[in-house]
Amino acid sequence: MAHVSEGEIIRRLISLPAASQDPVAVAQASGIAIFADYEGHRTRATYYETGRVVIADGPLQGRSFKSPTGAARAVVRQYNPTVNDNRNGWRFWRVDGHGRERAWLQEIRPAQSRTAEASHRLTRAFKNAGLRVVFVLLCNAELPIPTHREIAENCGTSLGTVQAVLSELNDGGYVAPRKGGRLRRSRELFTRWVGAYATELYPSLQIAVFDALDPAWWRTSVEEVQAAGGQWGAEVAAHLLGSRLVPARATIYAPKVPTELAIRRRFQRASGSGNVEIRERFWSLPNRSDAVTVPTLLTYADLLAIDDPRTREAAAFLRENDEDLRRIDES
Repeated sequence: MAHVSEGEIIRRLISLPAASQDPVAVAQASGIAIFADYEGHRTRATYYETGRVVIADGPLQGRSFKSPTGAARAVVRQYNPTVNDNRNGWRFWRVDGHGRERAWLQEIRPAQSRTAEASHRLTRAFKNAGLRVVFVLLCNAELPIPTHREIAENCGTSLGTVQAVLSELNDGGYVAPRKGGRLRRSRELFTRWVGAYATELYPSLQIAVFDALDPAWWRTSVEEVQAAGGQWGAEVAAHLLGSRLVPARATIYAPKVPTELAIRRRFQRASGSGNVEIRERFWSLPNRSDAVTVPTLLTYADLLAIDDPRTREAAAFLRENDEDLRRIDES
């Protein structure tokens, strides 16, 4: 059957008498027979060694998907289109027949397939837009994951990006596979996020740089920064959070350049790297909207991205003493 398409294989299987559809024979000839029960409907399919799944019956009959997760999401959308369709396909489908109906597809997943997937599992999650999604999720890692729309609104990305990132997180085992699930292995995910942030997102967030005549102007500007919709980040944030770092540069995360603040504090066009930096405040977290500093996860990542002995020391202090970072480390 080397030259027979997957669709033709499924057509032939469907046309066979029920007694002849031995799952072992099916597995040997083409793939592994699997099924899923969802919302009172049983959907049968065939899983191929490449990871592809072809639906064998029901409204989706003949549809081919690149992964078990893609097929699982299609089944969820078919029978319950109003719910979040995030599912881990490897624990959505079960092996069909011969007393193995309780075996998840995950249990027979080839080790080679797992290794290959691990190498590219989070390709979208660690690009610019995906990093914004993961950041918002990590900021509330202890809470149930919000809806796709809420996440998109909180990080300024499209629904498609949110869906793609959550699908990758599901496949990677970073999301509990149940309704209202939370992040899992948050420490590992955060470590990977920090590494990717430095090269993928950090360079793109800078809006403007200035020189301030008074290098200590930031000490008396907390209310002005908040009035401009800004929050302190990087060195100033680390100082305000208790580290011994004396800021050499003031970083503000804001929706746009705070013009009134710049005029009042007599900022000048930077002749070099500047001692005032305005960066894009790309997130919106209702439970942190009035905070003076950005989420500590971002402060920590910025301090490491600056890559200076002073800032690395401050990052180590935060990792050891900040409540949010300790909570990440314990998960």
